[in-house]
Amino acid sequence: MLAELRAIPINTLFVQSILCRHVDGQIYADDPREPHALYAVHPYGMALLWGRRGGEPWLEWLRDHLLAATHHAEWLQVYPNTWSDPVEAVLRDRLVAEGSPEDLAGEALKCRRVNFAFDRDAYLRERVHVAAAMARATIVPATEEMFSRFEGSVVPKRFWRTATQFVDQGGGFGAIVDRELGALAFCSYRHGTQLEIGIETVPRHRGKGHARLVACALIDDCLRRGVEPVWACRLENVASYKLAIKLGFVPGAHVPYYRLPRVATRDP
Repeated sequence: MLAELRAIPINTLFVQSILCRHVDGQIYADDPREPHALYAVHPYGMALLWGRRGGEPWLEWLRDHLLAATHHAEWLQVYPNTWSDPVEAVLRDRLVAEGSPEDLAGEALKCRRVNFAFDRDAYLRERVHVAAAMARATIVPATEEMFSRFEGSVVPKRFWRTATQFVDQGGGFGAIVDRELGALAFCSYRHGTQLEIGIETVPRHRGKGHARLVACALIDDCLRRGVEPVWACRLENVASYKLAIKLGFVPGAHVPYYRLPRVATRDP
């Protein structure tokens, strides 16, 4: 299953983390012995539906899953894009094409997730412009204490089981601002020679360039170790998208991306 997953031409590192048991998660299949259609859910809430169409029992399971009441929202990607038709047929009038996830209640939101390719030369050109700022900033390696105490929506504790596992297998870099951790760029997933970047900035320190500095520190570390930095984000996440471009990442595949609501009601 892992080999077939890695052959998919989109970023699947979060599913690989489940299969490699780096985190807990769920994998569903139409046939456990010889799967053709699969659905994976990461603890962070990211999900992937992939494979061939599957039979009627699988489509019925998919319908039940998409409409089930849940306490945690899912962000669902599909591959290939032909999976969009059955997904959207199930969601029907609950599906909206625009809006803030925070403002939506029972609606599902249709978005696009962008997979970026890393352009080393473009990054090195940008790196020249931030060198002076990095020299003046206090950038430190991520610690177990950061894992335990740093709060936000994109933080290491949502991607790793323990602080020790995070420091040993993931890691990252933080910016100390006004004697506190103001921003953190960290490894959210790592497999083979690829490392996906996660970033969180404390709200009161946003808009001051701290995210770019810690991202550069992590990318520099990747380049020293011969690791490819990976970036993916929702197209509508303008701040993440623009930062990726500044750091030398080039937009590539656009994948259908559905935000399934926290609470959805079944049809009567």
